Amino acid sequence: VPASPADDVAAWQRYLRDHYAGFAEFLSVNPGPWTNFSQVPVPADRPATARLREDWRLYINESESELYGVQRRLWQQFLAGRHVGLGALNAAHGTAWESFDTIAYPAVLPANRALLQDWYDFEARVLVARETAHQMSVLLPLSPAAAGDLDQRRALLSRTRRIVTLERPAHATFDVRFYWDLFRVGEARLGFESVLGLGARDPSLRSAAVLGQAYLSESFISTRRPYDRAQRNVLGELPLN
Repeated sequence: VPASPADDVAAWQRYLRDHYAGFAEFLSVNPGPWTNFSQVPVPADRPATARLREDWRLYINESESELYGVQRRLWQQFLAGRHVGLGALNAAHGTAWESFDTIAYPAVLPANRALLQDWYDFEARVLVARETAHQMSVLLPLSPAAAGDLDQRRALLSRTRRIVTLERPAHATFDVRFYWDLFRVGEARLGFESVLGLGARDPSLRSAAVLGQAYLSESFISTRRPYDRAQRNVLGELPLN
């Protein structure tokens, strides 16, 4: 179903309730099949009466800073970019809107095929992108000489997290990783960096994994032979008698 329609519907009904002396007055200038304010829906098309069109325009202006108002504006901009003119949109949706900036966000699942496709694309792409647009990863450079110093790496990560926490926008979330952490399934990286050497897979850039201290993609399993351990047999290297 359309994202968060309840807040928009409730605010619209509350606006009408506050601007009329009673439902009888509202019904006298806006005839309809309703019996109370809670039954008046968000317009799915151009409101039928001039008074209701004016009420809807004023409500849009008053609610534009609310979350549902911001979503409505994004929806209007999406439709304006997708359809070549208001006439094309009305023809596709079977509506009679007078301008893009008065179009309501669907409060129920659209029955019109073109409107349903527009709504689906908007929610699946625009809203999803907006919800994830303020997540970021900070990639830190580290010299091969310092890569093996676990304490230095921890101090650098801690210091960077404090700085980013102070400077980031309040609505942004982040994580901090070292720059060899470049490729992740399902993620993309903006920009390019170059390091002279063997590249991000150079073992010198990552220290051996230590239980309880290491992370995947930031360390490797040491291949050092366990000959320094007393009474340890190495599989495949036992002497044949």
